[in-house]
Parts: sequence; structure tokens; C-alpha cells
Amino acid sequence: MSQSEEGSLSYNLPVLVELKGDYHLANFKKAIVAVIERHEILRTVFKETSGGEVRQWVLPMEKFQLEIDYKDFREKNNLETLVYDYVREDNHHSFDLENGPLLRAALLQAADDHYVFYYNMHHIVSDAWSLEFLGEEVIAYYQAYQANHAPDLPPLRIQYKDYAAWRLAQLESPAVQKHRAYWLDRLSGELPVIDLPSTKTRPAIRTHNGQSLQAYLSPETTQALQTFTLAQRGSLYLTLLAAWNVLLYRYTAQEDLIIGSPIAGRDQAELENQIGCYINSLTLRNSINPQDSFLTFYEKIKSSTLEAFAHQMYSFDRLVEDLGGIRDMSRSPLFDVLLVLHNAGEKRAMEGISQEAVKGITDSGVAGISFSRIDLEISFEELLNHFSFNITYNTDVYEREMVEGLIHHFKQLLDNLLNQPEMAIGQVDYFTEAEKQKFLVDHNATTVPVPQDQTVVDLFRAQVANHPTRPALVYRE
Repeated sequence: MSQSEEGSLSYNLPVLVELKGDYHLANFKKAIVAVIERHEILRTVFKETSGGEVRQWVLPMEKFQLEIDYKDFREKNNLETLVYDYVREDNHHSFDLENGPLLRAALLQAADDHYVFYYNMHHIVSDAWSLEFLGEEVIAYYQAYQANHAPDLPPLRIQYKDYAAWRLAQLESPAVQKHRAYWLDRLSGELPVIDLPSTKTRPAIRTHNGQSLQAYLSPETTQALQTFTLAQRGSLYLTLLAAWNVLLYRYTAQEDLIIGSPIAGRDQAELENQIGCYINSLTLRNSINPQDSFLTFYEKIKSSTLEAFAHQMYSFDRLVEDLGGIRDMSRSPLFDVLLVLHNAGEKRAMEGISQEAVKGITDSGVAGISFSRIDLEISFEELLNHFSFNITYNTDVYEREMVEGLIHHFKQLLDNLLNQPEMAIGQVDYFTEAEKQKFLVDHNATTVPVPQDQTVVDLFRAQVANHPTRPALVYRE
């Protein structure tokens, strides 16, 4: 992906952290450098050997150069616009994977006691967990320097290169080969693709132009979601996954669907305090019987998803290779829709910073302008008493009106599924009364007066006589 500028930009991971209080600039920059020294992956580059193999090259600190930017916006009135412009400008610069650095950082001062810590990393050296963890460690080092003592951080037992070597060795083990066999069987045959209704023509080569829309589930829907999930002994992710499968079926009439799911990939204790790209992707394939109730379908999707998670050790990249590589250049491999749930219970508090101050900019975008890595990425976050969710979509594949309708219909469908879980999923409604009136009544109000002594053939003959050069019927073009 890094070989095309647009593809590489789609893997930028920018983050904003608001800081309250007076910050010592020199010590803050020193803290960033200390974290870079602690984690080799932050000073790693990726280059080919003379034999053509891509390898990780860890740069020593004396050869690693990172300019930490500082901007003083205290005398400016339009702070939000200035920060927005700064982030947008930075995020439209790709990283040089061969020369590095693969991290950029800046401290933007808004007031005497208000700063914004901005940093941007390439996905090849980071994931969502790493983004939050980097911010935590920078603050820990900074507070230690301010107090003039060593930071209280546990030593790193391994570095990312150790993990990478271990993973490569694991891929050849008998246990991992069993995981491989499972996935090859699960994804055998023709793989389904998801094409939602759109007026646009999919580009022949996949693009990454994106837009991000945000919506919310009401506290009432959230409560119903939690109650249903608890009663079914499931998880919130499973319930959301099941509902999205139903909606995609209702939009496409496809009974075989694939939705992607990212997993943290940190199943070893040694990996919890690491920075790096540990994330893996699962390809969740499910069959839908429209005669099943939502309760029945939920049990099926729970079983298949838990089975898939039991085989999560196999690398998604290796699986794509096993299945013949990327066969359609207009799509991402294996799935077109990705569903993510950021669990509030998994967040770790950053001392001195409120959790809500950490703002990941959805899918490499800011204020709705994004890069798209996939046709449709749906990202949920559990808040105090409700859910927020972002949908990032490829603007060369789908138009905004369709995605807005999709969001609206998801909320309506989810309410009805939770309120009527015994109803056949092929019958559960997702239209409001206003939409029913518009689409089923108003649009079908085609009655016209016709003389009783004329047949359809007579009417057609009259049209031919009156308008001989007009088309009688148009299909597509």
C-alpha cells in the first residue's frame, strides 16, 4: 500500500490529546524522545535487502531524527480552525517507510494553561492500543521529569522485532496449521461481496477517498441492547454484528455475508505494554435464513463468531495469500464492511488527563474528512449511557445520502429487532411511517383516468401517433 501515495495516506493514524495546565516545553519534548528510545518500533524503518526481501531496520538513537513541532496559537481567535488546518495539513503528508521517521509529533498551545498534544503514526508501527499507550507513556515520562525522578515504568522484556520473529516461527507450527485449515474451509468456494445500492460506478482500481459520519444510539436503545445481550449470554459486539448482518441482508437480499472484525492480537501478557502493529483481522462469514427469528439467528452468529475467535492466531495477510492474493483490484481483500467496537471497559486511565480528552481522528480523518481503507467501516464506542458510532465510507463507491439512510435504517431496525426478537428477520421492518407513506403510497399513486372503451393497446397506439420519436421503454442505458 505504501507504493501509492493515496494508499499510504489511508494508513496514517492521527491523535489529539487535550492537556490542561502549564507545560514545560523542553521536558515535554524530552519525554517524547524517551518513549522513542524505549520502544524500538518507533525508530524502525522498512527497506528491501539486496535480495529483495523487506526487513525491519531499527535505527540507533544517534541516527534517529525527529523534529517535534511547537505552535503558539494564544493570540489567535479561531483556535479550532487553526488546529483543524494543522491536522489536515499534516495528515495529507505520507510517511517515508524506507527512511522514517514513522512518527510525527507537535505541541499546540491554545492558552497559558491549555495545550493540544498531536501525534501521527503510520499503521505499520502502530494500532489503536498503541496510540493510547504512547500518550500514557509520554505523560508518565513528563511528570517524572517535572518531579525530577525516574519514571515508574516496568522494563520492556521484549521489543517488536522479537514478537515479529516469534510470529513467523509460529506460522509454521502444527497448531497454527490447524487454524489455517479452519479458515481455508470456512472461506472455500465463491466469496460473497457486498454492493449496497448506489448511483456511483465502482472504480476499477480501489481508491481511498472517504467521508466520516457520526450518529448515536439513544439511551433507551442502548439499555434495550444491553438487556437483550445479557439475556442471551452474549456480548455487545455480537448483538451489533447480528443486527448489521440483518440490515445488510435486507438491503441486498444476500443470504451469504462477510463482515470483517479487527482483534487486538495481544493475547500474551508481555504484549500489553508494547507499541506496534499487533492487530489482526477476522473474516466473519455468516449465512442468513430470513425465516429465522432474530433469537435463532443470534445463537447461530454467536456460535460461528466464537469459533472464529478461537482460530484468531492465523495471520490475515497470510490467509489472503493462501486464498490466492488480491483478485479484485477494485476492492479490499475478503470483505467490504468492517465492524469495530471500542469497549469503554478496556480503556486505561491516563493520569492527569481525562479519558474523553483522547481523540482518535476517525479513520485518518478530521471533522468528517477521511481516508477510507475499505468500502464501509462502522465503529462503535460505548459511552456513559449510550453508544456513538462513526461510519466511514468510500466516497467513490457510495454517496452520502445512501449512508445517511443506512444509519437511519440501522437505528430503526435495531429497535424493532430488540423489541420483537421472535419475529422472522425477513419480516422485521426498518421503515418509519413517513417512509412507508412516501415509498409505498405516494410513489405508487399512479392512477390516471382512462376512457372505458379503450384498451391498453389503444392507449399505446395513441402515444405512437402523438410522439413517434420518443423512446417507448428505457432499461439502464
